[in-house]
Amino acid sequence: MTHGHMPLDEAYLKDTVSFPYVVIIGEGYRLLDALRKLLGKLDKIQDPQSRAEAVTNLHALVEQARGYVASLSDPVTLARQRREAFAREKAQVAQIEADLEQVAAQLREVSATPDAAAIEQLRAKQVALKLRLNTSRVKLRVSEEVARHSGLRTAIEETKVEKIRDLLVGLVKQAAGVVPALEAAPAGS
Repeated sequence: MTHGHMPLDEAYLKDTVSFPYVVIIGEGYRLLDALRKLLGKLDKIQDPQSRAEAVTNLHALVEQARGYVASLSDPVTLARQRREAFAREKAQVAQIEADLEQVAAQLREVSATPDAAAIEQLRAKQVALKLRLNTSRVKLRVSEEVARHSGLRTAIEETKVEKIRDLLVGLVKQAAGVVPALEAAPAGS
């Protein structure tokens, strides 16, 4: 619809979640799943060192979830964060393009020599960089789309955001109650 091949129909779009919010909400559900998995594993860990590592990981996930919930609460902050992420992705693509150009220049120089091993090594590096560049360009397009529209919310998107926010807040509270008990209890209790 935004590319002109269909007329914009607000009634049709009223119950549709935009692609940027599919990405943003999906990130929340991935974080929620990671927290649930780790909380489920904590009781079963017997080794004190593994338990301590899991608790550290849980602390990190809880902080990440709190940051995510805070960013969801303010659409302006969310939009700014997404624009910053887009700028980082763009810089990464530019760096890969520069690296690829440098390898191409080296390949032109080495091609005049009979050093087949060096040529093969540079070609392998060139292929790997081209693959990274293609992947990064796809990620950049997604990041650009998300950055462009992440500050705007429809009613259905607001509902979905509230749902994942509530789920994460509840799980963060649960994790906050579990962590002190785990840190105090000996392994296997």
